Amino acid sequence: MTERRWLTVRETGELYGLHPKTVFLLCSQRKIPHTRIPSARGGRGQVRVDRVAFDKLLSEREVLVEAPPELDRRKR
Repeated sequence: MTERRWLTVRETGELYGLHPKTVFLLCSQRKIPHTRIPSARGGRGQVRVDRVAFDKLLSEREVLVEAPPELDRRKR
């Protein structure tokens, strides 16, 4: 499933641990890379999330955890 570039909303939610409504919300706010496939009958179409660009976006925003400072400041 992860080898394809374009994922459905349901597949994106399963892969990244998000609810499908959250994926739709992030797409509407333009926070994750996506495209909309137009409908032949005049509807809104289907949303597809770009997995490669989303993985790149997540790796750029990765937060590295540093070791906390030592709390014991007593002199020995």
